[in-house]
Amino acid sequence: MAFCVSKMNSKLIFKDLGGYETRNPSTFWCIQKADEKYNWNDFNEIKIDTNDNYNGEGCSYIKNNYENLVPDFVFHSWPEVGINDYEKFVKEIDNAGLNNYQINKVGWIGNKNTNITRKKLLEIGDKNKDLFDIFDMTWTKSGNTFLNASKYIYTPDLVKKYSILIDIEGAGPYSARLKTLLWSHRPLLLVDRPGKEFFFEFLKEWEHYIPVKRDLSDLIEKTKWCLDNYDKALIIAENAFQFSKLYLTREACYDQWNNIICNNNL
Repeated sequence: MAFCVSKMNSKLIFKDLGGYETRNPSTFWCIQKADEKYNWNDFNEIKIDTNDNYNGEGCSYIKNNYENLVPDFVFHSWPEVGINDYEKFVKEIDNAGLNNYQINKVGWIGNKNTNITRKKLLEIGDKNKDLFDIFDMTWTKSGNTFLNASKYIYTPDLVKKYSILIDIEGAGPYSARLKTLLWSHRPLLLVDRPGKEFFFEFLKEWEHYIPVKRDLSDLIEKTKWCLDNYDKALIIAENAFQFSKLYLTREACYDQWNNIICNNNL
């Protein structure tokens, strides 16, 4: 899953090498908007990998370092899961998080079969229902883009309902939803993962999120800390919101694309 982009005679040229769902065209859109802002000079072809599992030397959504990391497709949209416009979606999450929570637990919904750690999360949730509401669900194809869900909770509704959120990696060492949850004004338990996105360089544990080990061995401990120290956890959540306004906007996405294009054409 990848594409190539170049600019010749003042025109962007995209070569689609195959991709998953609408990732490639959504990323094209972001690049086009960045070019409208920065009006780049012509540049040679750059390959962009859009896979969930990528540890090569080129440009990609995720890596285990911070070189050549590009913003992912979500900054435009993710219609397959109901995100038709990133800016409108995170504004809904922002507004939802300003409401008092309804249930004082960790809330999460997702497909347990995309990652073994998610299965463990479901097991922990089932054994500790006083702390967690963890819902398993699956997606099925419906038309060209939108997917039907066996069970579905719209993310702004999840934010409105629960006092604490958690993010955990999916099919690759990566979670595309993370950037949306940081807008929520809710304390976020962030499970460690080897895949880092471009903004991870500035995202700090205990300042913007509550860290959880990848094996979930400290999940209950960290959850109880949030519940017992909710005022402190809310300060972290507000820091995350301020972080989002700096690093998780479309403008920040365009700025990162400018860095990538300029650095790869020196």
